[in-house]
Amino acid sequence: MKVCSCGIQLAGNARRCPHCGKRFTSPLTAIFAVVLGIACLGALVAEINRPPEVRAKFDPVETSIGGCQQWTRTHSKLAVDDFVGEYQISKAKLPKGVYKVGLDYRAKGAGLMMHSWCEYKDAGDHDHMVLVNAWSGVE
Repeated sequence: MKVCSCGIQLAGNARRCPHCGKRFTSPLTAIFAVVLGIACLGALVAEINRPPEVRAKFDPVETSIGGCQQWTRTHSKLAVDDFVGEYQISKAKLPKGVYKVGLDYRAKGAGLMMHSWCEYKDAGDHDHMVLVNAWSGVE
C-alpha cells in the first residue's frame, strides 16, 4: 500500500492518485531521466563550444601534385612502386593559373628512378584543376 501526500491510501501498483492526480515514478525511472538530461545538456554544451567548420583552403599546387600522381599511376609504362619526391616547377615562366609539377618515383620490380611532370590549369571555380599536358619516363 502507498500513501499519497494528500493522505489517501492507494494500492502498491498505483501510478496516479485518483484524488489529487499526483503521479508516482519509480526510482529507476527517475535516475534514467536525470542521466538522460545530463547527457543532453552535455551534448548541447559541446555543440555550443565546437569551433565552426572551416573549409579546407584550395591549394592548386597540392591538387596538381595529387592529380599528377594519379595520372602517373595510370599512364606510366612501368608500374609505380612509390613516390620519392614531388615539387613545383618554376612558376615564373608560366601564365597565371597554370601550374607545372614534377614527381620522382621508383618503378616496381626494376627499381628504376622515373620522373613525371604534369601541367594543370585552374578550371576557374577555385576547386578543380584541368590537366593540360603530362609526361612520364626516364630522363
